[in-house]
Amino acid sequence: MQCPMDTAASGTSPMTQFHSNADESISHPSPLPTLIERSQRHCYGDGIPGEFPLAVSPSIVLHVLSACDLDPKDLANLEASHTTTFSAFATCTFFSKPANFAPNFALSLPELAAFDMCQKRTMFKLMKQEDQECLKQRCGGSWKHVLKYILVREKNGSRVIAGPGHSIVITSNGDVYSFGANCSGQLGLGDSEDRFRPCIIRSLQGIRITQAAVGSRWTMLVSDTGSVYAFGKDNFRGAELVDDAPIHTTTPKVVESLKGVFVVQAAIGGYFSAVLSREGRVYTFSWGKAERLGHSSDPSDVKPRLLSGLEDVPVAYISAGNCYLLMLAYQPNGMSVYSVGCGLGGKLGHGCKTNKGMPKLIEQFQSLSFKPVSIAAGTWHAAALGSDGRVCTWGWGHTGCLGHGDEEYKAVPTVVEGLRNMKAVHLSTGEYTTFVVAENGDEDDEAEEGPDFSTPSIVSSLKALNKKVVQISPTNASYWLNSEMGHPHTFAVMDSGDLCAFGGGIRGQLGVKLLEGVEKVSIPMHVPIGQALCRGRSSVRLHVRSLQGIRITQAAVGSRWTMLVSDTGSVYAFGKDNFRGAELVDDAPIHTTTPKVVESLKGVFVVQAAIGGYFSAVLSREGRVYTFSWGKAERLGHSSDPSDVKPRLLSGLEDVPVAYISAGNCYLLMLAYQPNGMSVYSVGCGLGGKLGHGCKTNKGMPKLIEQFQSLSFKPVSIAAGTWHAAALGSDGRVCTWGWGHTGCLGHGDEEYKAVPTVVEGLRNMKAVHLSTGEYTTFVVAENGDEDDEAEEGPDFSTPSIVSSLKALNKKVVQISPTNASYWLNSEMGHPHTFAVMDSGDLCAFGGGIRGQLGVKLLEGVEKVSIPMHVPIGLN
Repeated sequence: MQCPMDTAASGTSPMTQFHSNADESISHPSPLPTLIERSQRHCYGDGIPGEFPLAVSPSIVLHVLSACDLDPKDLANLEASHTTTFSAFATCTFFSKPANFAPNFALSLPELAAFDMCQKRTMFKLMKQEDQECLKQRCGGSWKHVLKYILVREKNGSRVIAGPGHSIVITSNGDVYSFGANCSGQLGLGDSEDRFRPCIIRSLQGIRITQAAVGSRWTMLVSDTGSVYAFGKDNFRGAELVDDAPIHTTTPKVVESLKGVFVVQAAIGGYFSAVLSREGRVYTFSWGKAERLGHSSDPSDVKPRLLSGLEDVPVAYISAGNCYLLMLAYQPNGMSVYSVGCGLGGKLGHGCKTNKGMPKLIEQFQSLSFKPVSIAAGTWHAAALGSDGRVCTWGWGHTGCLGHGDEEYKAVPTVVEGLRNMKAVHLSTGEYTTFVVAENGDEDDEAEEGPDFSTPSIVSSLKALNKKVVQISPTNASYWLNSEMGHPHTFAVMDSGDLCAFGGGIRGQLGVKLLEGVEKVSIPMHVPIGQALCRGRSSVRLHVRSLQGIRITQAAVGSRWTMLVSDTGSVYAFGKDNFRGAELVDDAPIHTTTPKVVESLKGVFVVQAAIGGYFSAVLSREGRVYTFSWGKAERLGHSSDPSDVKPRLLSGLEDVPVAYISAGNCYLLMLAYQPNGMSVYSVGCGLGGKLGHGCKTNKGMPKLIEQFQSLSFKPVSIAAGTWHAAALGSDGRVCTWGWGHTGCLGHGDEEYKAVPTVVEGLRNMKAVHLSTGEYTTFVVAENGDEDDEAEEGPDFSTPSIVSSLKALNKKVVQISPTNASYWLNSEMGHPHTFAVMDSGDLCAFGGGIRGQLGVKLLEGVEKVSIPMHVPIGLN
């Protein structure tokens, strides 16, 4: 019986030419003018307008068929529709009759559409005409078959690969990110330093990468032009040569021995590597014993050799286990699976444990009426997905990874009964795990430690994300063989393009830095990749690229408002126009989404900016302070209308150079320089005693805080919190004052203090840095420890060590100031804090619902108390 896809196949064509549907004026060369006329895709085809609606414009129909990326099966159904009678018109032969278009005037529109869709693929477009024709015949004599052959590999491929200790991610644009272990240069970044955040391989920019394979300290990448780039330990020599001096390559290099082969896929096993050519031929490297790779060669022979036994069968996809290889072969009447290599555990699927030196067809699928469309070779077991959504597994069954309710091996593919009530659309395997994604985006996990996972069960931590999973990464990792790399890990790709990771992460392979002593995580963590994997949105830290070339030295942030200061004294502002003050919230807000120079400050060389709850302030290099908005006399030292957004000089400090300013919600502190020591001035709202003058009175002009002199306290640093303030002395003592809610002053109670008061609980340490937030005060000791003087509850009303930061075993050098008021900005979530380490690492904790921690929190989680690594280097 003839396959539907063969309906319009009409032998070889004398010429092969891509159909340009975008430009109707293009004609195809022909010796006869009559043929030129026939080949043009004009509006009316050869039919008479009105005779049949679709026949009016076959060229447009062809464009639609090609542009909509129809499945080859749909095209075949259209072509077979000549047997169907439609109510609106007589018997339809439009899609089955010759379309009268070059390169072959006898081809139907669906067949031409399939050809055009093949031509969109670089691997096909670059083929010579005779090679295209040869591939067509190998696939069954139809361009629809060629298209289906190409789509098999595209649908099976993954752009996210989890290897032994390192990870590779390919974006939709063909850029490559690598992270994790790099002891042999397997990240391709030009060195051997581990990476704890995704880093783009810049040496590949301009080269579009389409597929990746990772192994133990070894990576291969395939470009859209068929080249293979390899880096890391030279694993072409095989694991049997580990005693030889290893050859390390730290940047991607073209594999010279493959230059004559147009490669579309690479695979790396535990002891060998394999590549697939666009013609469907398989080549293997190393470990060349006859029973493993289908050809006899010395193990040190690193030349790729054609895998014999499949000369007449085009292979569409390959998958490598530790010591065996699976091949998904294309045939017009359905796919078939071949295997070769080590048969221990029954993982070759032939009903025995015998090694196979030549590829052999797995016959069990035919007995099961199972039509495989996808395969996955795990380290020691294998899985296949059928066209009807069923799943088969076979091989070693350790930890229940086959999903059959036990740990017994299976020597032939066996249907997983626990998945019969769902339709599977994707699967992947690891060392002792099998993941299956259902049509609705749920994912079943068929293996973990313990008997409870010997039958399929929902991965609840992924389901809790409330996002549709479209793919689980293949995991090429063996903890037994690569224990120094940590436990295997896995990635989940969402339909939004987001990427989540879980499993082992000690070498950075999850794309985030784990806390000291933590080896693996069971809760999926968001991986910050700069480009979405499915052309979706990006939810990671982004450079403000409009500022490139401008050196920014200082920043201030407020409610929906940011100011940046450059090294040339300019101020850039963006966000809601808060120069107008919070009193004007009823007015239509002015939003600026890109940094703009503050024109009114062009005559002032600014060195620092500060933003309070109701005003903004800047400090000039001459030590003068200028303020904007909320210009009532008792707050900003000058009388002006609140809507007056012009910066005005703060009077009262004309003869005193101010060195630093710090803004609270409605008050301003100024650290003034004097030859005999620094002094502190305050201005604004005095409620709660936060101005430090012994009363709660507002001050319209800056006033010296005299209490420091009484305490013999020489201030060197100040921090204005939302409702309270703190100062650091030259001798390492700390003073606090203002509102004492939640014990943020560190005096053992919640009472306010109207004057600076020494924190007695810190007398036994020397402080070197402090910062404040809404109801928190952080003090960093000389040894890098940090005391937290405020949290919810009475236990934090006196200073206590922040144990979660101390557990990192890194020296803290700075805690970020936090300008946030949950009361005023509850929709932004809880306040958050950053800790900077002497290594340049950055950690974050606190509220994170809007992404302010630099990592994506799980659904329903509003804040984190354990510091999370933020992948930005501050060195």
